[in-house]
Amino acid sequence: MSDDHTAAERLDQDTVTPDDIMRAHQEAIDAGGDRITLDSKLKAAIEDAGGTIDDLARVWTLHNQRKARWAAYREQLNRPAQWQRRVT
Repeated sequence: MSDDHTAAERLDQDTVTPDDIMRAHQEAIDAGGDRITLDSKLKAAIEDAGGTIDDLARVWTLHNQRKARWAAYREQLNRPAQWQRRVT
């Protein structure tokens, strides 16, 4: 992914890596976030995901892929049916 994306934007991509998570975490700290609060939230998220940052990246990736599939499904539902497009 190009460097013109923020780490937080990378977390919305189909595949999330541990590096993406750590970059987003550091960006939040650099932006003035409370390090203690952010560290505890990251630790809790890692524990909820299975215990490692790799587990969190995997869970986040699955979440984003599921979100993308739902968006595609909703878009398909909003399209007019093929039979409605025919002009007789």
